[in-house]
Amino acid sequence: MADTGARTPLTLSVVVPAFDEGDAIEPCLTRLAAQTVPPSRIIVVDNGSRDDTVARVRRFADRSPVPVDVLSEPTKGTVHARTRGYDAVTSDLIGRIDVDTHVEPDWAARIVDFFTDHGETYSAASGFCVAYDLPFQDRFARVHRSLSESAQTLLDAGGDIDNGRLFGSNMALSRAAWRDVRADLEDSTAKFEDLDLSLTLTEHGHRIALVPFLSAPISGRRYLTPIRHYVRYALREMTTYDRHGLPAEKRKAWVRLATVTMPFYLVMWIPFRAYDPERGSFSMRRLARSVVGARRLGWT
Repeated sequence: MADTGARTPLTLSVVVPAFDEGDAIEPCLTRLAAQTVPPSRIIVVDNGSRDDTVARVRRFADRSPVPVDVLSEPTKGTVHARTRGYDAVTSDLIGRIDVDTHVEPDWAARIVDFFTDHGETYSAASGFCVAYDLPFQDRFARVHRSLSESAQTLLDAGGDIDNGRLFGSNMALSRAAWRDVRADLEDSTAKFEDLDLSLTLTEHGHRIALVPFLSAPISGRRYLTPIRHYVRYALREMTTYDRHGLPAEKRKAWVRLATVTMPFYLVMWIPFRAYDPERGSFSMRRLARSVVGARRLGWT
């Protein structure tokens, strides 16, 4: 990690939107509180949970070595919960993850170090994610490590590591940049809120970096949703580009959907549902339970 010398250390608060995440919230918060360089504050924004999410967060806060705030945002949608959390941050930096994100122990330290050294150049940053509960992830992890090594070499040589897009499960931005773009953001659930923020930051002249080795594994549960739900989710990308007046990017998004996104979803439909992450093996019984469960919920 970089030596900050006599410079005043930057402060980081982490925002975690949550809706009915009673089972996932404590593992998420435990990893945040156990960082090698703990964040100044953790802000959980409850988005109208009907389960015991809030109760679990409050119990965790009572014993947490890091201050934990619980905010309420009644308007449904991650974008609304995100905005409520970001607006409440008073630290220099805003970190953002999802409830199903399992940050690595040095995640916060890497963010603080990066912005300490490169904050005059970059206003926002994202890292890499693999799915901790899906198969075939070792290959993606190797690719990410190779990309990180290349990015680090480029950064050490004074080169640029611009990425252009934030990933909501593993990202950070300066509070100053948030305040600069806040009024121009549209709180629409029809768009990808992280892509919308990325494009708005770029329109305001802010640069986004891909930080080497900033790792935060996530759940792959999005791939287990029914196809019509997944398609509806994926179409938010086109809506986002459309509302920013970027027809060329919208066309590219359609091509990605047709040639990469949906073929990957369809090819992995069976193995992802047959995989047992606790045992690290495949099971036809698990596949059958997944299909039957989806039918009972009206997903198929």
